Amino acid sequence: MLAVGTKGTTKLSLQPTLTKLAESCEEKYADTASFLTKLDHVRERVRSAAPMLGTPGGAAECKDLMFEYAKLAATAAHRFRGISLEKAKIKFEWRDSIHPEQSAALSDFNFERVCVLMNAAACLAYLGVHEDRGTVDGIKSACSSFQLAAGTVDAVREEIKAAAWMTQLTTDLSSDYIEMLHSLLLAQAQKCFYEKAERDGIKDKLLAMLAAECAALYRDVHQRVSHGVLRGSITPSFQGVIGANAALFDAVQNFHMAAVHKEAREYGKQVARLKHATATCARAVSACQQAGISGPVLAVFTSAQVRCANECQQAEKDNNLIYTEKVPPVETLPPIDRKLMVKPLRPAELALPEMPTPLPPTQAQHVVGTNVPPGPTHILEVVMYKPQPNTKIGITLTSHSSEPPAVTAVASDGVGQAMLKLGDVILSINGTAAAGHEQTTRLLREAVGEIKINVQRKGEKPAPAPSPSQPSPPPHPAPAPTSPQPATPNPPPPPSFEEVQKMEAETLAKLTAMGFDDEQAKAALRTTQGDPVAAIALLTEG
Repeated sequence: MLAVGTKGTTKLSLQPTLTKLAESCEEKYADTASFLTKLDHVRERVRSAAPMLGTPGGAAECKDLMFEYAKLAATAAHRFRGISLEKAKIKFEWRDSIHPEQSAALSDFNFERVCVLMNAAACLAYLGVHEDRGTVDGIKSACSSFQLAAGTVDAVREEIKAAAWMTQLTTDLSSDYIEMLHSLLLAQAQKCFYEKAERDGIKDKLLAMLAAECAALYRDVHQRVSHGVLRGSITPSFQGVIGANAALFDAVQNFHMAAVHKEAREYGKQVARLKHATATCARAVSACQQAGISGPVLAVFTSAQVRCANECQQAEKDNNLIYTEKVPPVETLPPIDRKLMVKPLRPAELALPEMPTPLPPTQAQHVVGTNVPPGPTHILEVVMYKPQPNTKIGITLTSHSSEPPAVTAVASDGVGQAMLKLGDVILSINGTAAAGHEQTTRLLREAVGEIKINVQRKGEKPAPAPSPSQPSPPPHPAPAPTSPQPATPNPPPPPSFEEVQKMEAETLAKLTAMGFDDEQAKAALRTTQGDPVAAIALLTEG
């Protein structure tokens, strides 16, 4: 039985880049931060999973890990389908399992999923190879593992076909390799079925049909590894085992069919089949020896050769002495019917997970981070004025890693207290994205004058104040009062445009006389919405 190698990948951290890019997506998800943390964690485990195959229980754990990450990759493709990974310079690089020095890299989560599914198939094949086929449960498990691996390879073939990538992929993702691997896995599953049937004492005619299917599958595999892109890519020992099995099962089908001829008293045909089986077993042994195969693997083929040779010698002796039937050329005998007993089984783990539902637009989180308040939020721009580099802003920021920081404290004596609120998440400062506590603090310290800050604030966006409407006239005129009423004083009229300009000019003159330049004074007035007293207090106390 043969296993195949797993694909390796390079180290890659997705969370920093995708956290920022998620802000530009129209669809927002509440758990993006935790999802990206898990995605990076599981991917790193996948990257370092190869040594697990050689540990007790490691192959099963590795298989589960590969399927888990395949689901995460499918979910990530759904979540970030509005993002161009290529523009973000995110590429998933995977090495060839046949030639590890070769690799392919694509900016596509579906490519990531295909590669990890190939590893899942390799893990299943490894489980099948290392099952104890000497027991009933062991041979059943091995047969099932090979069929599940073939079903996984089928899924890979479908996804590659649907993607239609124009980039040259590695050899182990070529159509030739995938078809070869598919046939090999089914051949090994069929071999398990034959071994169990022989152990159960099934009649020779059915055993011959099972072996005939094994021979056909192994011949198909041998044909594929000897031609096309796989020629010269597959190791001699791998090719040798495949060629030897193709020859062995050609011999085995004729060996069992010879027993059928004997039972039907067709002694000449029996001898013809056994002669062919003996010669074919010799070719299987030769194929192993030429590939440098020895030990228990070679012993399987040599013992089959000895068994066929002994049966052939006895049959020839009986025919020559007793039956004296003519021995026909084996090519003139009818071909043996084939019986396929296995098929690709689709693992339950291949089912795509339920895709997450984005938040409604009114609840969309514009920033993905652990400091974002739950519930609805909205984005707004606040303008803060900082007259001097050392002017106290008076806010405390908290952030995890490089995510936008949140305001966790506001001092009453800083210029930030009028504009910022507890829980505000700072997204950008003067057009520069806020990424982490240290970088945001530096931007605020270096900024002087008018500072434009984009923040994400908890709560619905306030609706604009309704415009005042004229009250409807009463349906009937009100009766005249019976006694004189005191007149209600009218509120003072608002200042005229000329009066407002005059007050601003006077305030600007006062601020200029106090040593502040014209730009600082105007910015202070804008910050305080034209309140001259507040503007003077802002600059003098700052």
